[in-house]
Amino acid sequence: MPFRFNLFGEASDRLCINNNGFTLLNWDRPCDGFHQDGSLPNAFVPRGSALLAPFWDDLFTGGNVYYGIIGEAPNRRFIVQWDEKNHYNNGVSDAGGITFERILDETTHAISFQYLDTTFNNPEHPEWDRGGSATVGFQDAAHETTLVRPHSSHQPVLAPASGVTWRSM
Repeated sequence: MPFRFNLFGEASDRLCINNNGFTLLNWDRPCDGFHQDGSLPNAFVPRGSALLAPFWDDLFTGGNVYYGIIGEAPNRRFIVQWDEKNHYNNGVSDAGGITFERILDETTHAISFQYLDTTFNNPEHPEWDRGGSATVGFQDAAHETTLVRPHSSHQPVLAPASGVTWRSM
């Protein structure tokens, strides 16, 4: 990232973006895998990193993942957007997709998750909609004691056109 982001006293500009709806802060190696989400805290979060999960789920290959910066230093925001991402469905590509973002604010060090669409529109799996099969929150595994801020785990609580923001940690 073009700026260092401070989470629980640890600052880093290294980041890995995963197709499955999360990023790892303070991580500069591939972060593939993590297909099945779990509740937070989660032992699979690599030591020394921080998991930022706006919609950690088993997402498939449909849609795209974008990232970019808006604003000018020292007031930039680093945004990752998962756009029209479909759910894994036994190797079949679902038609529907969800769109959501993770935003890191350079000045305030706030973390924001924004949800444009949280419905997969798969009539065979309505339980996936609104975060019903996802984990949402973040976990910092950089400290001796893991620090966690869960929002939801496998609960359909994410309304379209909604968001959640955590102020500086």
